[in-house]
Amino acid sequence: MSIVNDAEVEPDNTVLYLVPNTTEARQVVNDRRNEWLRVDTRTYGPALRITLGCLNPPHLIRLSNDDNGIHLGGRQAGSGCYLCFNADSGELILYDKSLQCTTSVNSEGSLTSNGAIPVPLMEHGDKQCAIILSPHPTTIEPRWYTLKMGKRAFYIYSPFRDNSVDLESKKPYFFRHSNATVWPRPPRPKQTGGHPVHFAEIEKLGQGGEASYVHVVAITRTGSYFACKTCALDSHEWKPMHQCREDAARQLELVKRAYSRSEKSCIVPWHFYQFRARYIDIFMPIYWCSLADLINNGCFMGVQGSNHLALVMLRDISTALMLLASQTPAIVHRDVKPENILYKDGTFSLADFGVCKSVNNTHTNTGSEYFKSPEVRNGMTHTPAIDIFGLGLTLVACLSHRSLADIYNDPYQSPQRWAEQAQKNLESWGDELGDNIAGMLHDKSEHRPSATLVQSDAISVLKAYESTHGSCPIPGRDFAEQSAALRRFGQPTVPRSQFQPPCDTHSVSGEPAPWGANHYLNNVPVMSLEQVDGMDDIKYTDSSPSTSADSSLLQTPSPTQSQPRRSPRLKARQASGSSSIHSSSSDE
Repeated sequence: MSIVNDAEVEPDNTVLYLVPNTTEARQVVNDRRNEWLRVDTRTYGPALRITLGCLNPPHLIRLSNDDNGIHLGGRQAGSGCYLCFNADSGELILYDKSLQCTTSVNSEGSLTSNGAIPVPLMEHGDKQCAIILSPHPTTIEPRWYTLKMGKRAFYIYSPFRDNSVDLESKKPYFFRHSNATVWPRPPRPKQTGGHPVHFAEIEKLGQGGEASYVHVVAITRTGSYFACKTCALDSHEWKPMHQCREDAARQLELVKRAYSRSEKSCIVPWHFYQFRARYIDIFMPIYWCSLADLINNGCFMGVQGSNHLALVMLRDISTALMLLASQTPAIVHRDVKPENILYKDGTFSLADFGVCKSVNNTHTNTGSEYFKSPEVRNGMTHTPAIDIFGLGLTLVACLSHRSLADIYNDPYQSPQRWAEQAQKNLESWGDELGDNIAGMLHDKSEHRPSATLVQSDAISVLKAYESTHGSCPIPGRDFAEQSAALRRFGQPTVPRSQFQPPCDTHSVSGEPAPWGANHYLNNVPVMSLEQVDGMDDIKYTDSSPSTSADSSLLQTPSPTQSQPRRSPRLKARQASGSSSIHSSSSDE
């Protein structure tokens, strides 16, 4: 006789299991009024299996003293709670509807963790919390919880199979109350204790310098998604901890002061920050991908409108630098590069202000090697001109028709040589871009244009380009998120043949490219701002030009083409056809 595995008999729409932990909870499971939910599992023994359709909407399931849902028994009036879903993220929400709010929930960690300290997510007096059942992104271990209602204590376990229910199927059971996250006042640097914002890591987005990493997290009160950057504050051992905290808080307030001056600042805002021992957590909106992701996924490699997209980036980031430079004293980012420029809804925004500072007489050697200005390398005073230099190199990286890995790993090209050659290329495009943009990489900082002049020229060139060629397609959400997946999971989203420039000319008249076959940029011609002829081998989802953020840049790959490993967020959204699972505007 074959042994039946729990996963083999589990329905596809299973959401969770309630496993009794006390005598009173076992009585609830064995109650004849709950037989319609009772299952005998090989792993947990008798349990209550909760699936979609257990009850009529809007509640996924109710635990109460009446017969409509899980009958708890007892005579206490108004006791119990119900389960539903966050409308934006699809995460499970437990809501206590009792008058006394006696329900409590603890996060117990993963099933294989030993000695984990339970984290209280919902205590007496709290009304709601999120139950995050997806595996931990680092350990890939299932999460589990304890649910207590008086003497009744249950374990909450995730399904045996990775059969995540799509967002569209959860729609009838969306939480009817507000999903907005109310952030407390940020703590003072010397403050200890307080009420920290608890969160669960959903997906790793990346890792940066200064011992920092970024995750998509779900706030354990609302289940809403945000990006959370966690940084170690003790990377400089010569600084006392309170000074590290003060410096971090000062930098964040400088950034907030800059982006608060304009509705479209093109600066990534932050919602809240908190200190945890030697770390700081910074909560921000979620963006689709970075400029580096778009470059590496071939978005600028010969695709029609790539020059237009590079100009959009230049306009947006020069706007951000203009706001930073307008502060008193001026703020210098000091690390402008494609990895620190995020993309969403057709707009590029400047992020990662971990090394920003106000202009003063200090001059440390900081930033990324391939995007450093001469004055940073030579230990000179830092001014907003170093950000203009970094933005100029970023523009050349967009128009070079190479992946960033090719630039960084070229054994014949040092960072200094890359900057020198980029300067020559940018100056050679002066007739098309204008003198201000062409002068962004000047050796002398005083000869570089201000961010205001760069923004003005970028807007003028964009208008001229669009008057000649019309609006160009921009990367849609699917292409952008798949570009980010390419970086995280290492699989291409479209065939490499579509990444290559289709011709050796740079204008409608068929004139030769600005440089010849011996050029250092991997023998790949860089197009001018005129529309490239012969782009028929690149297919678009919409033949008519469009600037809609929902339009996809490239044709969807066929089923036979290599597909990337999809993140849980992207997989759930694509399966449901829903427009968004990111934090809503009310959350942000």
